[in-house]
Amino acid sequence: MISVIMPVCNRENTVLDAISSVINQSYTDWELIVVDDASTDHTRNRVEEICKTDSRIKMINNNRMKGPSGARNSGICAAKGEYIAFLDSDDVWFTNHLTESAIAMKSNDAKFVSALWDVNKWGKKYTVGSFGWFDMMFNNMANDLSITRENKYWKFDERLLMYILKTDFYCFHINTIVVKKDLLEQIGMFDERMRASEDLDLVYRLLMVTNLITINESHFQYNYGEDNVYAFIDRPRISVEELLSNCETCERVADNVYYKIILNTKMLDWIRKKNLSNNVTTSNALGLKESVKTSKEIYEDEVTEDSYFTEDKMGIDDSSDIKTIVTKLEKDIYDRWRTYACLYRNISKIKKWNALIKSAGLYCKYGKMYEDFIDVQSKYRKDNMVID
Repeated sequence: MISVIMPVCNRENTVLDAISSVINQSYTDWELIVVDDASTDHTRNRVEEICKTDSRIKMINNNRMKGPSGARNSGICAAKGEYIAFLDSDDVWFTNHLTESAIAMKSNDAKFVSALWDVNKWGKKYTVGSFGWFDMMFNNMANDLSITRENKYWKFDERLLMYILKTDFYCFHINTIVVKKDLLEQIGMFDERMRASEDLDLVYRLLMVTNLITINESHFQYNYGEDNVYAFIDRPRISVEELLSNCETCERVADNVYYKIILNTKMLDWIRKKNLSNNVTTSNALGLKESVKTSKEIYEDEVTEDSYFTEDKMGIDDSSDIKTIVTKLEKDIYDRWRTYACLYRNISKIKKWNALIKSAGLYCKYGKMYEDFIDVQSKYRKDNMVID
């Protein structure tokens, strides 16, 4: 059986469509666990009504808001299925998703599969990989990782995680992954301290212990919307002036930037902790401390000693590739801290910014203390702002 986990908070206008897309699956051996994360609208009542029509649908009510990570973990703990799938309450699956995922798992003896997806971007619909950035990245991936792009299954090996960190490539979405429940339990499920980028964090940790198979077809529609945690604005098109003129938008973008900093710092700490650089000392040209206390605490002991990765299984040609990845992560962290400073300076939250910089223990590019980070122009050039 596949247990479907659906976190929901104040989605009375979309949750029924999401649930209907589960009910309409051609695969029927499923249970749906809707986790209401302290909704204040009519979401709970609407889900309760549909629960009466199908015994496979159950609802869990959180008494306090736990966020997407905590809500999903509540569902995982209650799940009875051998496999876990996820669907957000504002998105919809295509009818073949669970059937095709189950076939992929069985035919490839896989523990972790994903699929591609369609995007509904403010009414403009397309399939990822059909053009543009994804098309280019998929072609590069096929060449670099010896994948035949036309094949139905893209069977990745242990090189994938480091390739992602090096190139920013991805071919998975939290709403298309199906994974064995015991594997989720092995890695500690979702990190409930992550309020954004929690899905990438989970996938990265899964890739530390197993391989991924991606089904080369679209399985769901990802909808942009104002209450979406990430896709609430059109990032490539928004101007700096428009972004900085809206306090709420600044705060939401800043939160996304902050948790991407935490995620990348966790990956940087992981590389160093596992000695994947074969004792290579990086130049640390950006002046960051060798270890960031806050992120190290977040990631402490999350990777077990019998981790899937060893130095001889990385699929990296030489230590220069490790240096490239470490330097890229360091620069990304630095650039995002500057962006974060710009956003919070603009909305007059210097005190919160000061506290975060102090707690993170970060140094600026030239080794000075955190005060130098605050000296950021309010109209920071857009090509230097990292808001993805």
